[in-house]
Amino acid sequence: GGLRDLHELMWTSRVTHGKATLKDLTEIGAIPERDAKAINAAYDFLTRVRNEIHFLTNRKSDLLSLDLQQQVARNLRYADTPEQQASELFMHDYYLHARRLHRLCETHLQRAAAKQEKTPEKKSWFSRSRSSSRIAPAIGGFVMRDGELDVADTNETLDGNRMMMAFSYAQATGANLSSALQETMQAALPSVNKTFRSSPEAAQAFLKMLRAKGRVAAGLRLMHELDFLGKFLPEFGRVTCLVQHDLYHRYTVDEHTLRTIEALDDLANSRSKTLERYRGVFSQIADTATLHLGLLMHDI
Repeated sequence: GGLRDLHELMWTSRVTHGKATLKDLTEIGAIPERDAKAINAAYDFLTRVRNEIHFLTNRKSDLLSLDLQQQVARNLRYADTPEQQASELFMHDYYLHARRLHRLCETHLQRAAAKQEKTPEKKSWFSRSRSSSRIAPAIGGFVMRDGELDVADTNETLDGNRMMMAFSYAQATGANLSSALQETMQAALPSVNKTFRSSPEAAQAFLKMLRAKGRVAAGLRLMHELDFLGKFLPEFGRVTCLVQHDLYHRYTVDEHTLRTIEALDDLANSRSKTLERYRGVFSQIADTATLHLGLLMHDI
């Protein structure tokens, strides 16, 4: 439920840095202090939940099943509101912590792997098989390094427009963002403010991404994973990790929304004869940005 992500991070940190605690990793600059605080908060929350499950089941059980969620929520002092059940509020917090922990650990695992690759005498079990670093020319201050989009100048700060440009490049090329670029974006999220959200340039850049038929969900998911989407569209931010306990919703609202758009991407990329009629209808839509925007907003 998230704890294994943290275990994996600490194991690789022992190999890469010779450090076994978050405090040590923060002191040597391997993990920013803001990330360490978020990881500690997530770890505290998840272990409290895990202990509560043990108390309720009177055994070593690590499965947060649906029938336990209501009681765990009550025991952790969650209460119903006119809009949501206590269990929905509790699970919203759970998914926020687990999601944040997963992303932070993935980012720092990438950094650890990159560090090992740059140290030939320390070939490790998680090194990738790369013989040399391949760098493509810079585009708007970005470079392609070993198939990942990266910042050309590691000391450069980004603003909202530059971040939107990076997401657009990644969507167009299918490239991942380097761990360095992801961290630079995290530090720059405050620039995604009301002024940026209101600018015609940002709106047009976003609509352009919504017109990339067959690649829309991938671009939006990347934005979402780095918390950019919820900052750019605060309405979407408010449904991030939102749980609805009913017969119709298997996923949190944000995940359900992205999967809905992925269904359209799959249709656009499909060659199945059974979907030929629907592909034909889809191809007749003059501006798919309207449809994708409607799907993005449909549960908000």
